[in-house]
Amino acid sequence: MSPGMPVSDRSLWLQTAGPPPSSESLDGDTACDVAVIGAGFTGLTAALLLAEAGLSVLVLEAEEPGWGASGRNAGFVVPTLSRVDPDGMRRILGDQRGDRLARAVGAGGAGVFALARRHAIACDQVESGWVQPVHASALLDTVRRRCAQWAALDQPVDWLDHAAVAEVTGTDRFVGGWIHRGGGAIHPVKYLHGLVAAFARAGGRMVCRTPVRRWRRAGEGWAVETDVGTVTAGRLLVCTNALAGALDRALARSFVPLTVYQMASDPVDDETASRLTPGRQPVSDTRADVFTFRLDADNRLITGGMAALPFSAGPRIAGHMQRRLASELRLGAPPPVAFLWRGTAAVTRDFLPAIHRLGAGAWAGFACNARGIASTHVLAQDLVRLVCDGDAATETTAIPVRPVRPLPFAGLAAALPHLWLMKGRLDDRRLQT
Repeated sequence: MSPGMPVSDRSLWLQTAGPPPSSESLDGDTACDVAVIGAGFTGLTAALLLAEAGLSVLVLEAEEPGWGASGRNAGFVVPTLSRVDPDGMRRILGDQRGDRLARAVGAGGAGVFALARRHAIACDQVESGWVQPVHASALLDTVRRRCAQWAALDQPVDWLDHAAVAEVTGTDRFVGGWIHRGGGAIHPVKYLHGLVAAFARAGGRMVCRTPVRRWRRAGEGWAVETDVGTVTAGRLLVCTNALAGALDRALARSFVPLTVYQMASDPVDDETASRLTPGRQPVSDTRADVFTFRLDADNRLITGGMAALPFSAGPRIAGHMQRRLASELRLGAPPPVAFLWRGTAAVTRDFLPAIHRLGAGAWAGFACNARGIASTHVLAQDLVRLVCDGDAATETTAIPVRPVRPLPFAGLAAALPHLWLMKGRLDDRRLQT
């Protein structure tokens, strides 16, 4: 890839998963028990589980499965939250609800892999764990406490000293770390294609390349309007995450949009591949400007990053990510870039995922805060519980059901990640001095 090549509209995963699955067309009006907007992790997992429960389900997708954030991540399956540890969940939600959320999140990765096995989905899955190495000695005690909190919930975690983390990651760059063995990695779009196939076998229907224009109450249910017809449903799930803002102004003002760039290198040589993460675990370190990497099934190095300045950021952030890979992994030279893409995550004020009640029988699953694959599995299970049991299930969901509330100064939300990143980079340098 030349330095000036623009960011691709299609991620590595969209380009290597094979052709998108076939779908129906919507010609006129139709009805179903449950309408699901969005064919990403949350929408397709919930739709599959509901169809298996005997409900008639129709999924509406504006483009193709994985077009949004579900197909634009790095394929990490991380059974934690990005900014809140179990003790923090209890402080925010109370002991009982916080503990319930922590246990559900911790089981999210295993849930993804179990669903893939149950439906024989071949998605290059790696089930050997997720690693968080510590980049600065000043953070060792904090991260050791984090590991201990997950261990207290009977999660499959282990502390890694300097030698152990070097062996696991293939670099001596880190001072310690921990591993959650319930995590791993997948090819996200192959996984989504497998969910679509399982959904179809269960009797589900999917309509792609049909943008939703609006939803509204219709009698005892809901009407979902498109340019080519209206879907009438008893219950409605909005599973578009950050893209929901284009359809609902209140939802748009309830989160911070976070643009994350991802790149994949040309395949590395066999010697380098065998040195780096010999167990194939994905890695995310403790920096505010987090350093991530993993090897995919074809030995491409995949890493991500954010841009402090949003203008013409693609080629600039690609160079930054190349240099980080070379430096942190002792590669000798920056690896050539084969794929460069970006996606948008939704970040809430308390960094917890949320479910918003949109009205009687309608919910929006929201904001996994850059922990999408494992957390969306939890989110989908909760949405299914709400569809099947109604508002009574609100007290039993792992993820809290909350009213939609605008962020303070919501109009400035798009600028917040850039300011936060600049401060974070300064903090990272300070901790390493």
